[in-house]
Formats: sequence, C-alpha cells, structure tokens
Amino acid sequence: MIVTDRISYGLAALIVTTFLMFSVSTAIADEGEEILILVGGMDGPDPAAYPVGETVIRWMQSIIEPEGNIELRLHDRVVPIEEFGAFYTEAYAAGAEGVVIGLYYIEGSNVSLRIGSTKIVSDNVGTDLEINIDNDDELIRFSVDLLNDHSSPPDRIRYFSHFMAASIYYDSGQFERAMVEINYAIENAVTMPAEVLSGLYSFLGLLQGKAFYNYEAALADYNTALELDSTNYKALSNRAYVLTLMGRYEEAFADCNTKVEIFPDTADAYYDRAAFLMDAGYFEEALSDYQIAIELAPDNPYYLYDSGLCYTYMGNLDYAIQVFSNLIDEYPQYLEAYIDRALIYIMRDEIEMAHESLLQALEIDDSYSRIYNGLALTTAHMEQWADALEYANRGMELNPTDENFYKVAGAAYMRLGDFDSALYEFERTYEVIMTFHNGIDPQGSPVQNIVDLIDELREISEMDRNSSEYFYARGYQYSELDEFEKAAEEFSEAVRLDPDFEDAYYMRGLCCMRTGDTEQAMADMETVIGMTTIPSRKRIAEQNLLQLSD
Repeated sequence: MIVTDRISYGLAALIVTTFLMFSVSTAIADEGEEILILVGGMDGPDPAAYPVGETVIRWMQSIIEPEGNIELRLHDRVVPIEEFGAFYTEAYAAGAEGVVIGLYYIEGSNVSLRIGSTKIVSDNVGTDLEINIDNDDELIRFSVDLLNDHSSPPDRIRYFSHFMAASIYYDSGQFERAMVEINYAIENAVTMPAEVLSGLYSFLGLLQGKAFYNYEAALADYNTALELDSTNYKALSNRAYVLTLMGRYEEAFADCNTKVEIFPDTADAYYDRAAFLMDAGYFEEALSDYQIAIELAPDNPYYLYDSGLCYTYMGNLDYAIQVFSNLIDEYPQYLEAYIDRALIYIMRDEIEMAHESLLQALEIDDSYSRIYNGLALTTAHMEQWADALEYANRGMELNPTDENFYKVAGAAYMRLGDFDSALYEFERTYEVIMTFHNGIDPQGSPVQNIVDLIDELREISEMDRNSSEYFYARGYQYSELDEFEKAAEEFSEAVRLDPDFEDAYYMRGLCCMRTGDTEQAMADMETVIGMTTIPSRKRIAEQNLLQLSD
C-alpha cells in the first residue's frame, strides 16, 4: 500500500493543526496593506525527505508578482530559499507537534515567509494584534474573511482562500464542504501556472478517493493533475494508491517506478515503492528499496520502522527485533516500535518480554488502542483474565471498531464464569465484524465459529439455572477451552443434581484424566461402563480404565 498520510497535495504540506495561536498584523505599511495567509502544518518528522520545499517555493512564486521577492525567516534568522527543506525540518523539530507557516503578502511584490512551531509561534515583529484560533471553524472564518476583506483580491489570492478552507474542512472531516471549496479554488485558478492547477486537481482526487471512495473520479483527477505537471510527486503517489485499490497493480507499480526515475535522490520515492512491493509480497526487493531510502534519509524513523516490518514478514525475526530495538533507542517515543517488537515476542512465545515492551509503550502514551490490544493478548496468554478484561474494556473505549477487544472480553468472561456477559461480548464481536469489516474477521477466523458460539451461549442463558443440563452445558464449554478443572466442577454439580446423568460422568472422567485426578477418573469410567448402552462409549471407557490402571 502506498503511504498517503503525509500528503502535500502538490502545493504545500497543508495539514492545518487546531488550537494554535497566530500573530496577525493589521497595520497599513508604507508599501501597502499587509495580509496574513495561513499556509498549514506538517505532522511528519522529516518533511525534507521528499521534495516539499521546492513545491512550496514554486507555489509562493505563483502568488507574488513576477518581480516580487521571497524571504524566508525563522524568528529573526533569514535563510536562503534553497535551504527551505532543512529549514522546514528545523522548524518542525522546534515544536514537535507540527509546523505552521505564516505568509505575509505585501502589495503583490514582496513575500516574507515566517516559520514557527505550534508551541513557539512568538514572532511578533511588525505586528500589533494576537488572534486565538480555538477550532477548525474559527480558523476557516478567520482565513477566508481576512482574505476576502482585501479590496478586490486577485484570483491568485481568492483561489488560495478557497483552497485553504477546503484543506481545513478536509482535515476536520467535513468532506462535502471541502469539495465545494476545492472546486471554487479550481475556478479561480484558471490563470495560475500549470503546477498550481495540478496541485488542486491532486487534492480533488484525494477527496474523491479517500473521502468518497469514488476511485474512478479520483483516477481521472490524478490523470488531469499529471497532464498539467508530470512531476507532481503526490499525484503520482496517490494515483498509484488508487490504482492499487482498483486492482490495477501493474499500472500502480509503473507510477512507483516513475517517481524513482524523476526523483532518484528522494528517499520517499524509494519508500513508497518499497511499501508497494512489501504489500505485494516481494519482501527482498522491498527491503532493498527501504535500505536505499535509509541511506538517503538516515534519520527518518518511518523508513527504519518499515524495514523492521519487512524483516518480520520475511521471517527474520531476530533482525526485526534488532531494528525495532535500535529504533526505540534512537526514538524512545516511537510507540509502534514497542508494539511490533512485542508482537514478535508473542510469535516466539516470549510472552513476558512482550508484556514488558507493551508496558514501556503504555508509560509513554496511555491513550493508544494498539497498546491495549497487545496487553489484552499478553495477559490472556498468562491467564490473567481480570487484567485482560480491564485492558480489553479500555481498548473498546479508544477504538470501538476493533473486534479483537470484544473477543478477548468474551473469552475473559467465560474463564471467569460469567457466561451471560461473555454472550454479550461475542454478540458485539459479531456486530462489529458485520458493520465495520464487511462480514470478514480481520483475524482470519471463520465468522461462523462466532455464530456457533453465540448460539451455544444463548442456549445456556435460556436454561434453568438450577438444572443439571445447565451445569453440564457450562462444563462442556469449559472443556472446549481446555479449562478441565473448572469443567470437572461443573460436571460434578450436574451429577449431584442428576445421579443418572451418564454424559456428565463420562465428561468428568475425561477431564479428570487431563488434570491427573486418576482416582476420580477411574471411578467415572467404571460408572459409565455399568451405565451406558452405547457400544462405542463403553469400549472407550474400558480402554481408558485399562490405561489408568497401568
């Protein structure tokens, strides 16, 4: 699968963060009115790993007049335009929560780009007003009103105001409104350079595919974007992703190869192709591309992490553990490394080491559902069912569409003897699978197994709680779970209520053989031999009795 969660839309890294504070100048300078355009933010730790800097500079040059000047500033430091990529990365590192860019447009001839982080935006040079932006809607109103209040804004400004609104609507999940705004942006950008229109069509394709699942429309938009600018990096990436979803793998792979040809020194081009190859099962080829990406951008944790996944899929678990451990040493906040290292430990039946790795992750972030998924599994392996239930319940709160939490909760309730609650959790398991996973269990188990278990538990729930059949049914469920001591206890209660209950004697005898209670097992087999009229059962009981006597 081609990675698409770090989209630049072919224009700028435009993932706008909320709860930010922006400094806005409303003064009228000698040169003309000064206007702030909010450009956006970036949530990846290495935006210089792909050619976003060049794209942003091209976009800025399309806004200002041909004779205009561009100046880049980080607080009081001016840097050359060609250093934009490293500059942008430095700005990200300063805040660790995303980068916000303030673009000052002055009389269409000079641009000063000021960059700071969401935590340290404090560049008040030439400003006399602070505005607090507390949510997406306020950010939209502020940016659009500010731009449209400018007397007779030229198309290059008007298109960008709509593009800005579309981006914020997209980021907040308001896709219909984003669609309206991006179409307005395209209408107002007809006189803009081809690469600008290309970026807008690329964003439209993103909406069509990722938000509305209209892959044909998305493909058409990406095709238009690439006709306008064949070097639109994200259009190539996203078209490859859509083609993959449509099952057109050869065309998708061709786009991946095209990116590498156009951007041979760009780490992300190799990274995207590696992701495609890994999903297609070509692990050695994928690993080769990951290693090239790592050589080009050795400080990017995404590349290291995915190479660890590739080693895992290849079965090189020792290498994978080493990669994840090295990643944790270098980036101790990288949660996925702890989690996937733990999953490998589970695969190797090293449950305590897996549990410890997950607890380390939990100390870093106690609100990430994957951690609780792993902890629910490790505590279930260790038969710490109360803890497993607690982790599963917390996981449900964080990610109610993950069927595994309900499965673990159901299993825990069964081990704890609460079959009614187990029934409820398995019913919810089935509901989640049917509602959110198209009726397919992501774990690969047949859904019919869950249906059968639900039917059995419903039958138990409808029984007389004081009947021998009720305790026998509970015992049978415990025996299916290899909980033989608990099963024997339930069967004992069944024969206490009904001394002629042959099946209960037989099942208790089998369970006692498994627990090592030879005396009780022999007594039960003798009872079955004297009671049964079923030839095959009598023969098995005699064989068991002979075996127990030796």
